[in-house]
Amino acid sequence: MSRKRTDLSELYQILKERSDNYIICADMIGLMEINEKIGRNAGDKAIAEAVRRMDEASTEDMLFFRIGGDAFVIVTNYTSADDAVKLAEKIVSQNGNTIDCDGVEVSVGLRTGITKISLNNTVRYAELFNRCMESIDFTRNSGKNVSIKL
Repeated sequence: MSRKRTDLSELYQILKERSDNYIICADMIGLMEINEKIGRNAGDKAIAEAVRRMDEASTEDMLFFRIGGDAFVIVTNYTSADDAVKLAEKIVSQNGNTIDCDGVEVSVGLRTGITKISLNNTVRYAELFNRCMESIDFTRNSGKNVSIKL
């Protein structure tokens, strides 16, 4: 899928424009274990697979970016929680599917937290990052792979 490249100033403008839209925050399940037991090359391949899955599930009018380590964000164009849940479920539906890493089958899984950010005309990276991490932690603590935390 070919996506429009966005510079940082455009990213902030898009976030302001979509402050009423749902965002899907995702992190990888077990990346540290993959890195430690199999190696960083396998971890890099697992990250690439996670990116492929999220990119494939999202549409061209959504903004998809990495916020750090094994954490990613999709800024949807959805104002409906049901639509956001459907997209998140599509992403995690591939959990357990494996990739080959130099002859070793590695299971790649993601968990997602769905949230909104009230920007109040100000966009701060720390606010976005913290809100995403809170939604992912909420999902992790729920024992599910998809949850909503507003």
